Amino acid sequence: MKVIAMASSKGGVGKSTLAAALAVHAANDGNTVLLIDLDPQQSTRAWWSRAGGPTNPQLVGGVPLTSEAQKRIERFDIRADYLIVDLPGSMVQVIEDAVNAADAIALVSQASPKDLEGQAALEGIVDKLGRRVAVLYVLNRVDKRSKLGMEAQMLLASRSTRLPVSITESVSYVRADTSGKTAPEIDKAAAEEIAVLWKALKGIANDSREAEPANRLVQEPGGRAEAAKPEGRRGVRSDRLAKQGT
Repeated sequence: MKVIAMASSKGGVGKSTLAAALAVHAANDGNTVLLIDLDPQQSTRAWWSRAGGPTNPQLVGGVPLTSEAQKRIERFDIRADYLIVDLPGSMVQVIEDAVNAADAIALVSQASPKDLEGQAALEGIVDKLGRRVAVLYVLNRVDKRSKLGMEAQMLLASRSTRLPVSITESVSYVRADTSGKTAPEIDKAAAEEIAVLWKALKGIANDSREAEPANRLVQEPGGRAEAAKPEGRRGVRSDRLAKQGT
């Protein structure tokens, strides 16, 4: 199971909306998808409820950390292709735990200077844990008529070996969310952009573990570091998570 973490340095950038859109897109692409909402605002959980509590993507409830969710999934012998994690903007312990576990990390921001400067704290966590190889910068709510989007793309491109992915500002995201849907389900242009974002994150998730240093240290939530261990691959598909704290 591949873990994709959705992270941002502040709220209000549309991270949870993108997490839901990616989960639905991945499920429609033939994958079994699990979701965790670790953001105190619980926007992803609220969307999942409005969507009728689907089993794919399935919400994993009642877990404080990504690593705890992984243990539950293993304990119940559940098979999934992807686990998408909606992270809080602060709460360092929660973010570090997810960064350790993630095969791909989407650093989501808007194109404003304040948003881009605020990424420094997240980048510091990523670099401390040796997970820069898993990072994809995502610019959300980009106004194509403004130069800010292009300037932000150039800035983020200078921080990474990958080009950032841009998601255009669209009222479709709000309209879809209120009815328990996602923008790609009602808007062709949004569907095309989310497909590009998913392809990029899926590619990173499949490659990042092979590219990381063999002696990378894992920072545990309590602060102790140990060598990274290979993840297991086991389990069968199940809906038992729906009965666990959702």
